[in-house]
Amino acid sequence: MTGTNYLFCACTDGSAWQVLGNAPFTVTNIAVAGTFSGSATQVAQWKNDRVLIIDTNANGYRDWNGVTLTPLSGTTSAPAGGTRIATYASRVWIVIVTGNGRTIVWSEVDDYSDFTGTGGSTTLTDETLTSSIQQLVVANNFMYIMGVDSINVIADVQVVGGVTQFSNTNLVANSGSNFPQSVIPYFRSIWYMDNSGIYALYGATPRKASDALDGIFQRIDFDQPITAGSVTLYNKLCVAYNVVYMDQEAGDRRIVLIYFNKKWFVASQSVEVDGIATAHGGVDRLFGTLGSNVYEMFTDTTSAIDQKMESRLWDFDDFISIKQCMQFGCEMNIPGGVGSIDATVDTERFQQSPSVSLGGSFAFTWTNSVGALFSWTNSL
Repeated sequence: MTGTNYLFCACTDGSAWQVLGNAPFTVTNIAVAGTFSGSATQVAQWKNDRVLIIDTNANGYRDWNGVTLTPLSGTTSAPAGGTRIATYASRVWIVIVTGNGRTIVWSEVDDYSDFTGTGGSTTLTDETLTSSIQQLVVANNFMYIMGVDSINVIADVQVVGGVTQFSNTNLVANSGSNFPQSVIPYFRSIWYMDNSGIYALYGATPRKASDALDGIFQRIDFDQPITAGSVTLYNKLCVAYNVVYMDQEAGDRRIVLIYFNKKWFVASQSVEVDGIATAHGGVDRLFGTLGSNVYEMFTDTTSAIDQKMESRLWDFDDFISIKQCMQFGCEMNIPGGVGSIDATVDTERFQQSPSVSLGGSFAFTWTNSVGALFSWTNSL
């Protein structure tokens, strides 16, 4: 598997698949239906030669080396199953099924199957973790432990007298996430989403990054899966969140909230995928799933796309007056080949539909301050 990018796909029927990350996107069956639980499968990369898989079902810990799926639970000292997995400080860290989702076990140094020796376990008893561990994320030389409303970090892992020691520090006691797949590293920060917004953890300080999306958050269906990833768009590394937006006009639909450099924009695809994930490898590429299909997103940069911009009906905060729009104007940069721009102006009583055609060529003439005439023709 060295030097080759793959996607790992766990399906709701308990099967698992490997997809080559580049054309021809070869699909390989890893496990048949019923092998895994179908809803609680998690993976982590071990070095660059295998994937470690944890699940809550029987024999839930396995490894896949690109050819063979090997059960580790019951055959080694590995745990029987778990809910979260990460590789950090040359070890495997697993949140096990027992212990109310608050117990983490770790392996021997530089070993993914031996949990004896310098391996061990710890249970988070602090009241800052009010529920169970939601996710483990490794970044910035830390392993972040995400709770529903807390964030801890494990750091400084070392062996002293044959015993593994490390620091476990609570960073935040009132912010976290109950959407495990929304927690991702982005540059030097950790991004995550809860019902109130999207936050970026810089050091020990979480900052809300989604103030501009407060109106959208009021109409997000939080009962639907929320997933996140990073993607390179026009050489800009962006963070993306896939959510269900309860559109009052178009009905419920999937949208992707994308951020770069203090700016947010909303994207949608011709296929409304259920979940997204990133394929790393020099350039971050975003993939989405729908049913049993996997799609690479944001790959077509040439096809013409119909776009719609819609503002709210604004009464200028004067509810006793009814106003009529007399003029309409817009300003935009128009590339070559644009067909037309259609606009409607709505009031409380009726709708006007002016249309501006941009096909062919059109000319402008203006007069300068001394009365000389100049003309200009566009390039369409």
